Amino acid sequence: MSARVLGQARFACLKRCRPVSLNSVALNYGFALVMVTGYWQPGLGGTLKAIIRTVTAALVVLAVGACSRHYSTGINEANGKQRIYTVSDAEADAIAHGAIVSSFPGRRVEVISGPVRGYSTYTRMMLDTFTQQVLIKPVSGETAEGRSIDGYIFEVSGSGTSVIVGGIQNSNFADTLQRTLDGTGRAVDVVSTSLRLAASWPPQQPSKGSGDTAQQLRVLKDLSDQGLISADEYDQKRRDLLSRI
Repeated sequence: MSARVLGQARFACLKRCRPVSLNSVALNYGFALVMVTGYWQPGLGGTLKAIIRTVTAALVVLAVGACSRHYSTGINEANGKQRIYTVSDAEADAIAHGAIVSSFPGRRVEVISGPVRGYSTYTRMMLDTFTQQVLIKPVSGETAEGRSIDGYIFEVSGSGTSVIVGGIQNSNFADTLQRTLDGTGRAVDVVSTSLRLAASWPPQQPSKGSGDTAQQLRVLKDLSDQGLISADEYDQKRRDLLSRI
């Protein structure tokens, strides 16, 4: 991996991931190491140089990759086909809201308004930040038999400078959402999709962190009653919420 390529990666990541943080400092440090080991020959053995370059390359790839995390429920991983979930507007909204609230208990959750609705939350870890969001995309799909059906695709994304923690949290968030959707039994494979307008979004207020624990507990109970989360998941998230009172 050349210093020029790493330099371009460094610039792209620092441009996308603001403010400058511990991760961007690490990226700068890694870039400097590559420059040094690439042009400063005396005093460094070939094995040591190779080790430093390998570690640095891994650091750069990890840092750049963590600038953005994106997951979509629109593809059935089992067969590679497009997939939508034939849930109602209210059910889609409750599933997305419940997933983000249960994944980030005690965090303030904001509503993303518009034809494509969603929810977002923000995490700060020392000097690093990470934003998670879920979008609820109303779509019309066509089955292999030519039948037209309405449903939803959910997209989870995250961005920020928290290389490891933010990425792991976002992956767990996407897994929680997917398990909830799998529990509905409403997945349908389609050959094509197109965006449509939702008939009507139910009113929904943003969660207000620890001050709105009662509302989060109600959402959690609803998910449990509908069988969308397991009893163990319900007990664990309930304990997490109650511990913040």
